[in-house]
Amino acid sequence: MAAFRILLGLATLSARAFAVALPSRVDDVTLSLEPQITGGFQLTLDKDNERTVYGHIGRTLVSTYTAEEVEGGMEIHIGGVNLTVHTLYDDASDARGIKIKWNSLTPLRLEDCFDFGTKHWYGGPTQVEQLYPIENAKQVYTPYFSKEYDNGAIVERYWLNSAGEYIYVHPQVPLFIDYNNIVPNHICFGAQISEPYSSRRNHIELSYDLWFLPNVKEAHKHAIVNYLGKPSGVPDYRMVQHPIWSTWAQYSRDVDQEKVLEFAKQIRGYGFSDSQLEIDDLWETCYGTMEVDQLKFPNMTGLVRELKAMGFRVTIWMHPFINNNCEPIYTEALNNGYLVLDEAGNPATSWWNNNGSVPGYIDFTNREAAEWWYERIRNLLDTYDIDSVKFDGGESSFTPQIAVQTGDIDLQPHNIVEAYARLAARFGDMVEVRAGFRTQDLPIFVRMCDRDSIWGVPDYRMVQHPVWSTWAQYSRDVDQEKVLEFAKQIRGYGFSDSQLEIDDLWETCYGTMEVDQWKFPNMTGLVRELKAMGFRVTIWLHPFINNNCEPIYTEALNNGYLVLDEAGKPATSWWNNNGSVPGYIDFTKPEAAEWWYQRVRNLLDTYDIESVKFDGGAPPQIAVENGDINLQPHNMVEAYVRFAARFGGMVEVRAGFRTQDLPIFVRMCDRDSIWGLNNGLSTIVTTTFQMNLAGYVLVLPDMIGGNGFNLEHEQADIPTKELFIRWVQATTFLPVMQYSYAPWNFDNETVEISKKYTELHAEHADEIYAAMQRAVESGWPVNAPLWWIDPTDEETFNIWDEYLLGENILVAPVLEEGATSRDVYLPAGVWWEEGDREREVVGPTWIKDFPAPLDVLPYFVRAKELEPSSAVSPGVAMFLVVFEFLLGERVMVAPVLTEGAVSRHIYLPHGNWRAPDAILHTGPVWLRDYPAPLDILPYFLLESDIHTHP
Repeated sequence: MAAFRILLGLATLSARAFAVALPSRVDDVTLSLEPQITGGFQLTLDKDNERTVYGHIGRTLVSTYTAEEVEGGMEIHIGGVNLTVHTLYDDASDARGIKIKWNSLTPLRLEDCFDFGTKHWYGGPTQVEQLYPIENAKQVYTPYFSKEYDNGAIVERYWLNSAGEYIYVHPQVPLFIDYNNIVPNHICFGAQISEPYSSRRNHIELSYDLWFLPNVKEAHKHAIVNYLGKPSGVPDYRMVQHPIWSTWAQYSRDVDQEKVLEFAKQIRGYGFSDSQLEIDDLWETCYGTMEVDQLKFPNMTGLVRELKAMGFRVTIWMHPFINNNCEPIYTEALNNGYLVLDEAGNPATSWWNNNGSVPGYIDFTNREAAEWWYERIRNLLDTYDIDSVKFDGGESSFTPQIAVQTGDIDLQPHNIVEAYARLAARFGDMVEVRAGFRTQDLPIFVRMCDRDSIWGVPDYRMVQHPVWSTWAQYSRDVDQEKVLEFAKQIRGYGFSDSQLEIDDLWETCYGTMEVDQWKFPNMTGLVRELKAMGFRVTIWLHPFINNNCEPIYTEALNNGYLVLDEAGKPATSWWNNNGSVPGYIDFTKPEAAEWWYQRVRNLLDTYDIESVKFDGGAPPQIAVENGDINLQPHNMVEAYVRFAARFGGMVEVRAGFRTQDLPIFVRMCDRDSIWGLNNGLSTIVTTTFQMNLAGYVLVLPDMIGGNGFNLEHEQADIPTKELFIRWVQATTFLPVMQYSYAPWNFDNETVEISKKYTELHAEHADEIYAAMQRAVESGWPVNAPLWWIDPTDEETFNIWDEYLLGENILVAPVLEEGATSRDVYLPAGVWWEEGDREREVVGPTWIKDFPAPLDVLPYFVRAKELEPSSAVSPGVAMFLVVFEFLLGERVMVAPVLTEGAVSRHIYLPHGNWRAPDAILHTGPVWLRDYPAPLDILPYFLLESDIHTHP
């Protein structure tokens, strides 16, 4: 094996070396720390007499230093800061690495920068302008935590490059990041005690692991096993099979019972399928009450019943806020300590539905608050027979800053994101969320930012059929009439569904979780009607309570359920402030999380709503949270997401932190109804990559056509026909299709094309679900970049506008306005255009100007069961071999599986292979008609390293 040495060049001390083995692709590598006059140490790699500057660590430290050898590495003391460097070994994965840890007891800024070099880099946060790869992106020095700004709902601390190297920054680091700003062509990691990180931390740490593996795929697989984790199950199958229909884009907040029912009738009338119909914002009397607005939904029970009779499942939009004008629920949450407070004891925060109030945010890190909120949602679902929830919000930035949370202070503010997502996952496998942190394990969908109580797989129906949301269609102008009309339209046009999602604004005041009776005069009736139509019903929720939502805001504040900043203030902000000062539920407090959980549970139970769309999830600044102070503010995100996961597999969330394990959908943040990479259609693909590589593989793409509220863009207003159709096509092979803008808003051609690809999605639901189940077993991406199937093909490293489903379906959507053709790259293998064996293409190859008129989505299926042909090179052929297998890594077995055969073709990959007759074969090579009479089993022993490249 090759040598891997750490050397420290010292002016007064002799150099010290530590030798360990690196993968076979690395030959005689020396990693050196060279002192710099400007401060810190230059990190260099020396290989084959070639010196490469890898990075510059400790850039802010200009001081004398001392160094000493310790077991497995070196310890350096410089300017009152300790640096330890240790070597890492993982023989099982052929991996070697370095652990770097800075630690300081005095307040200062630590900073390490690494050269992007000529490699391609992946990972980092979700963003509005989601560039892929990221080496050309720009990120000005900023705190790295889950936040609404720049769509930063997913911020796992993981970066990967095309050479098979990756960096993982530990969760307790008060992390700041910078791309191409402090140093051109570099990524910089900073650590300092500054907002949003708790001022009560007693030390500053910058620690991370740097790993070297043979290729990019092996590196990502290693990160999955050691850091990112994998889902514990998959979401609801129907959500995969059929589209979600949401009221949001269609009606915004102007949703009501009549509109929901009409929407459902339109969906059915045009012959569309569905997984569910989602009643989005605004259905409650006041944000956070979880009380149905009887004016908008006079008979929510009847509406749900009617929707279910039409075949819909019904879901509803939820959020983690209570506006402080939503009484008495705000006061209840405040008095019970269920709202997040800042370090001054103030619960005031802000969100997008403040509505003139000062909202609070449920403290999901407080067990009692989470349970209170859960039971309120559970009651809402049970009362109206609503199937599940779309959980909105959840980012750490929505809590008061600096937030005080329960749990390890070093994990704040992230832990509230995790707590929120995990609570949402309790509502079952139909749930969707939009934020996450260390919640990759949850079997729920994580939706892209507006652009998912028993463990198991997420809801299959959400995979099979589209989700229908009220948001894009109606925005906050949603009411009972609109929800019902939407459901009728879905059915009328013959569309399927997984569920219908009642989005923002359904509650009387944000955070009350009380249905707005003016908008939903009969929420029970509405849910009943939707269920009678065959819909499942989910509802939108958020972690805020606006401070005009009394008495619930005061209740949460007085009970300590709101996140407080370090001054003890709960004030934060979100997109529904509406003139109030919101609070954020402190999900890091068990009491607050339970209080909020019980409120959600009560909402669901009261109206028989199936599940929840949990929105938001980012905590206030600088929040005081329960738990390890070094994990704040991230632990709030984790607490919120884990709370959401309690609501089952229909749940969706939008934030996450260490919640990759939850079997719920994570939705993308809202996309704008525009073309391009500035939060437009193209970012559906690039954000899918980012989320999958961060370990959030159960992606719920944003609503088809975007949210229609991109007023700062020239293309503001609803999407064009062309944009809508291309959006439908782009999401066809992603886990979930989610409608809100309706195809019949345009013309009959749009309806027919939309139905064509909705049905194609349903036909491939089993493949999608199989990829999700494989993710549960292995953590592998559901929708990966092209390099996943050939990590040695450099052509794939920079392709951002094609994606894979599993490993055998390649999708190349048209993402450019006016285009009727596009170039398509096919990696190694035999590919069938649209799965048609008569239209075969052998890769690797570029297909120039592939025809793609408006009704065509280019996609290719890789052949899996072929014997070699003369047209296939050995390098391509190894991707086609399915009748041979390895025993361990050094025994190749090629059994005869064809009746009557006494010989067979055998492919041997790179290496020297010894046959039982002692003959040596050097691969890659095909052995044609290799003798195999009845008493012979062909097998070969590898005598040289299988990882040797040609």
